Amino acid sequence: MRNAPAKKGTELAPDDPAWDLEADYLSIACVNAAMMLSPDIIVFGGGIMHQKQLLPKIRAKFAEHNNGYVATPDLDDYIVRIGLNDEAGVMGGFFLAADALK
Repeated sequence: MRNAPAKKGTELAPDDPAWDLEADYLSIACVNAAMMLSPDIIVFGGGIMHQKQLLPKIRAKFAEHNNGYVATPDLDDYIVRIGLNDEAGVMGGFFLAADALK
């Protein structure tokens, strides 16, 4: 049996089952981080987060995997998308340069 040809995320429909699997993997990473590090917030960025349907799936899977074991704030405030979108790296560089000039 041959494997299906690989597709880029941008080629997948929003309701493709691959997003459920991706959300499951990312939610497991969030649960691990919550249990080991107790972060105040978990922030996702990068191209994958252009998929608007993904973040709610990650939160739902996080709640399922966590099962109330680790107390967290409201998941809408705990697992979030980066605020500066694709400009985070550039803006971070500008802020560091500005601080260096003080």
